[in-house]
Amino acid sequence: MGRRRGCCAGPSCVNNLKNIGLGFRTFAVDQNGNYPWRVDQAEGGFQLPAMGVEASSTNNLFVLFSCISNEISTPWFIRCPEDPRKLRGMTFSRGLALGSRVADFPGYFVGTSASEETPKSILGGDRNLLVLSAGLDYQEPRRYNRIVRLGASDVQNRNTNNIAWSPVMHSGCGNILLGDGSVQRCNPGQVQRLFQDAWKEQPTNIDLFMPAL
Repeated sequence: MGRRRGCCAGPSCVNNLKNIGLGFRTFAVDQNGNYPWRVDQAEGGFQLPAMGVEASSTNNLFVLFSCISNEISTPWFIRCPEDPRKLRGMTFSRGLALGSRVADFPGYFVGTSASEETPKSILGGDRNLLVLSAGLDYQEPRRYNRIVRLGASDVQNRNTNNIAWSPVMHSGCGNILLGDGSVQRCNPGQVQRLFQDAWKEQPTNIDLFMPAL
C-alpha cells in the first residue's frame, strides 16, 4: 500500500518502523523464530508486564526495544520524527534504558501477539492509535504504558471511529507494521480494515503493548 489520499504519515516514520520490523525478524532468526517476549531474559529476551498492569522501570517498552538494539543501532529509530513530546536523548546499554523518562520515549506500540507465521498480524505502529472500545482514547492515561487486549468485539466493531488515529501526529493518520515486515500508511478507515484482516488471518486476541502518553 503506497501513500494514499488523506494520509500524511511521513516517510521517515515508515523507515523507522521498517527498521524495527527488520530488527525483530533478525532477532527471531537467532531465536528459533521467536520474538524477544517469547525468549527467556537469560537468553536476551524480555519478560512482558502482566496483562493490564502498568509497566515498570525494568519491563517498559523502551527496555523491550533495547533487546533489538544490535539491529536498530539507535533509540531514535523507535521514536516518530513528528512526535510532539520533547525529551532528552536516550541510549541503549546491555538491555537497560538509560536517560530521563525512558518509559515516555518510544513513539511506537508493539503487537505482542504477532508472529512471523502470520504476515497480516499487527507487529507495531504509531502510538497515536485509538481503539475506543478498549479505552485507548487519549483520555485514559491509565490504559497506556501497559498491554491492552483487543477481542472480537473490539476488532469487528461496526463503529467506523472505533479503531482510528488521534490527531496528535500525522494529521490524524498513521503507520502500521505488519508481521511480514511491511509498513502500511493508512487513514482511519484503512487502519480498521488492517485490524480486521489480522483477525481473519488468526481469530485470536490482539495484544498491543502501548507506550506511555
